[in-house]
Amino acid sequence: MNVPNSLTLVRISMAPVFLSLFMFQFQSPHTWIAVTLIVLFIVGEVSDLLDGILARKLHQISELGKLLDPFADVVSRLTYFLVLLLADVLPFWFFAVVLYRELGITFWRLYLVQHHIVLGANIGGKTKAWLYFGVSLIGLASWIGRIWGWGWEWQGLASWFWNGLLIVTSAVSLGTFLHYVRDGRRRLKT
Repeated sequence: MNVPNSLTLVRISMAPVFLSLFMFQFQSPHTWIAVTLIVLFIVGEVSDLLDGILARKLHQISELGKLLDPFADVVSRLTYFLVLLLADVLPFWFFAVVLYRELGITFWRLYLVQHHIVLGANIGGKTKAWLYFGVSLIGLASWIGRIWGWGWEWQGLASWFWNGLLIVTSAVSLGTFLHYVRDGRRRLKT
């Protein structure tokens, strides 16, 4: 197991820890848990950047890594979005769009692997990842602001911004899904 893939496995294992801590925080709020959740989020996102950088720099790009990294993204991002849904920060429709998109793309990638095709990330997928990061970061900040009594609620212009971000993120998410399907079908034909 190379270093980038090990980092990716650590990121996957952090998701259930994040969810468990959130559920504990949800039942009995403590400042140290909220801070730990922030740290876990940051460590997870930084490790996502590092595994790709290290894979290229150390020439350790592998077929396993090409599958593990997107899977780790799905697990961690769905965990963040589930937490934000349960905390009443994200609307259900957004979570449903992301959930079905990510399950669909995971199935599609597995189907393509059976035909010896591994789809790497493209610019659309990277844009989607940055939008997911933005939604997660802003949503977590909003939730933590609320539990710490900062009175952060989505009103006025902030509400327009938040809802616009969710709509754009959903559209990009679905658009990239369709692009991956089209790209995979094209590669299946050749």
